[in-house]
Amino acid sequence: MICPANVICIIMIMIYQLLKAGEPFYVGYSKNPNQRFSRHKYRFGTNIKMEILAETTNDKKKEVEQYWIDKIIQQGYILENKNKGGGGPIKNTRTKESNDAFKQKRKTWSRKGTPQPPTYKKQIQMALKGKPKPEGFGNMMREVRLGIPKPEGFGKKVSKSHKGIPKDKNKKAVLCYTKDGTYICEYASINLAAEATNSNPSTISKVCRGIFKQTNGYRFKFKEL
Repeated sequence: MICPANVICIIMIMIYQLLKAGEPFYVGYSKNPNQRFSRHKYRFGTNIKMEILAETTNDKKKEVEQYWIDKIIQQGYILENKNKGGGGPIKNTRTKESNDAFKQKRKTWSRKGTPQPPTYKKQIQMALKGKPKPEGFGNMMREVRLGIPKPEGFGKKVSKSHKGIPKDKNKKAVLCYTKDGTYICEYASINLAAEATNSNPSTISKVCRGIFKQTNGYRFKFKEL
């Protein structure tokens, strides 16, 4: 709310309660209850209702909220307020010294719940930097690997060039034409056609497959076998 010049405005705070199935479960305050209610629906669900309990000034909002919290609790209802009036959720009360002690203690933890050896980090650093590994480092993995047989067919998947099959056998010849469809020549592969016509091999392939009509002033087709 914007107050006119030379006018003292008093912002009123609404004390409200949230109800679910007709029973109150939360008490709060806000100068914009509608906006606050939309946030509560995101947190508690859409099956809740809001009722305004009282209207007060900003300096007395916590006191009035506390009054309504005590009154509703005395009626036998259980509220989900984390604090007994004002201030929102309970803040962390740990000191800097206790936080530092907790962080130092957490450094000694490992995933298995046992403390790490004093030289654990140094061993990792030496291995990463390429320095000689400490004695016994990695022996466990080496022994395990030596005792595991290789799976059937391991190492049999080799390239066709290792089997004696020429690489050029898989290449397709392409026919080159002008834009008007006049035949020019034949190339043994797309790469050779790209070098001769100063074109991109991938673009020539798309022309041959009908994706593009031409490239760099030429038309191409795969040679039918």
